[in-house]
Amino acid sequence: MCYSLIITDVLTRNGYKTFTLRWSIENSIDWYDIFRFISNKSGFNEECHTVKVGNHFIKYDKIPSIPEFKLEDYAYYSSGKITKTGLLKTNIDNKTIYEQNVIFRW
Repeated sequence: MCYSLIITDVLTRNGYKTFTLRWSIENSIDWYDIFRFISNKSGFNEECHTVKVGNHFIKYDKIPSIPEFKLEDYAYYSSGKITKTGLLKTNIDNKTIYEQNVIFRW
Protein backbone atom coordinates (compact mmCIF):
# COMPACT_ATOMS: atom_id res chain seq x y z
CA MET A 1 0.00 0.00 0.00
CA CYS A 2 1.13 3.51 -0.70
CA TYR A 3 0.57 6.37 1.70
CA SER A 4 1.14 9.97 0.71
CA LEU A 5 1.36 13.39 2.26
CA ILE A 6 0.83 16.47 0.13
CA ILE A 7 2.98 19.30 1.47
CA THR A 8 2.07 22.77 0.22
CA ASP A 9 3.64 26.24 0.28
CA VAL A 10 7.23 24.98 0.36
CA LEU A 11 9.46 27.96 -0.47
CA THR A 12 12.12 27.08 -3.05
CA ARG A 13 14.41 29.25 -5.14
CA ASN A 14 11.80 28.95 -7.89
CA GLY A 15 8.97 30.16 -5.67
CA TYR A 16 6.41 28.28 -3.64
CA LYS A 17 5.89 24.64 -4.62
CA THR A 18 3.82 21.63 -3.59
CA PHE A 19 5.47 18.25 -3.08
CA THR A 20 4.22 14.76 -2.24
CA LEU A 21 5.99 12.53 0.28
CA ARG A 22 5.21 8.84 -0.29
CA TRP A 23 5.93 5.75 1.82
CA SER A 24 4.76 2.15 1.93
CA ILE A 25 4.51 1.13 5.58
CA GLU A 26 1.75 2.66 7.70
CA ASN A 27 2.99 5.02 10.43
CA SER A 28 6.62 4.52 9.39
CA ILE A 29 7.43 8.23 9.11
CA ASP A 30 7.73 10.85 11.81
CA TRP A 31 8.00 14.63 12.05
CA TYR A 32 11.77 14.45 11.54
CA ASP A 33 11.26 12.63 8.23
CA ILE A 34 8.75 15.24 7.13
CA PHE A 35 11.02 18.18 7.99
CA ARG A 36 13.98 16.45 6.31
CA PHE A 37 11.90 15.96 3.15
CA ILE A 38 10.81 19.61 3.14
CA SER A 39 14.40 20.74 3.67
CA ASN A 40 15.70 18.58 0.82
CA LYS A 41 13.08 19.98 -1.54
CA SER A 42 13.43 23.62 -0.49
CA GLY A 43 17.15 24.10 0.09
CA PHE A 44 16.58 25.60 3.55
CA ASN A 45 17.66 23.92 6.79
CA GLU A 46 14.99 22.02 8.71
CA GLU A 47 14.98 24.69 11.43
CA CYS A 48 13.83 27.31 8.92
CA HIS A 49 10.46 25.67 8.28
CA THR A 50 7.26 25.44 10.24
CA VAL A 51 4.22 23.25 9.63
CA LYS A 52 0.80 24.72 10.26
CA VAL A 53 -1.54 22.51 12.28
CA GLY A 54 -4.83 24.20 13.04
CA ASN A 55 -4.00 27.56 14.60
CA HIS A 56 -0.52 26.45 15.70
CA PHE A 57 2.83 26.02 14.04
CA ILE A 58 5.18 23.10 14.59
CA LYS A 59 8.85 24.04 14.68
CA TYR A 60 11.66 21.59 14.13
CA ASP A 61 13.21 22.20 17.56
CA LYS A 62 9.85 21.52 19.28
CA ILE A 63 9.31 18.06 17.76
CA PRO A 64 10.20 16.16 20.97
CA SER A 65 7.38 17.93 22.83
CA ILE A 66 4.56 17.35 20.31
CA PRO A 67 2.43 14.26 19.62
CA GLU A 68 3.85 11.81 17.10
CA PHE A 69 2.82 12.12 13.47
CA LYS A 70 -0.21 10.04 12.50
CA LEU A 71 -1.47 10.33 8.94
CA GLU A 72 -5.09 9.89 10.02
CA ASP A 73 -4.89 13.26 11.81
CA TYR A 74 -4.24 14.99 8.46
CA ALA A 75 -5.93 12.63 5.99
CA TYR A 76 -8.62 13.32 3.46
CA TYR A 77 -11.95 11.55 3.69
CA SER A 78 -13.93 10.18 0.76
CA SER A 79 -17.57 9.17 1.26
CA GLY A 80 -16.96 9.17 5.00
CA LYS A 81 -13.95 6.83 4.78
CA ILE A 82 -10.40 7.83 5.54
CA THR A 83 -8.00 7.85 2.60
CA LYS A 84 -4.28 7.16 2.57
CA THR A 85 -3.49 10.77 1.59
CA GLY A 86 -2.99 13.71 3.92
CA LEU A 87 -2.23 17.42 3.63
CA LEU A 88 0.19 19.72 5.45
CA LYS A 89 0.82 23.42 4.89
CA THR A 90 4.27 24.83 5.53
CA ASN A 91 5.67 28.24 6.25
CA ILE A 92 9.10 29.80 6.59
CA ASP A 93 10.35 30.87 10.01
CA ASN A 94 11.79 34.27 9.09
CA LYS A 95 13.24 34.79 12.56
CA THR A 96 15.33 31.61 12.28
CA ILE A 97 16.50 32.52 8.80
CA TYR A 98 17.61 35.93 10.03
CA GLU A 99 19.25 34.58 13.21
CA GLN A 100 21.17 31.86 11.41
CA ASN A 101 21.90 33.97 8.35
CA VAL A 102 20.76 30.96 6.34
CA ILE A 103 21.42 30.76 2.62
CA PHE A 104 19.96 28.38 0.05
CA ARG A 105 21.87 25.09 -0.38
CA TRP A 106 22.16 24.68 -4.15
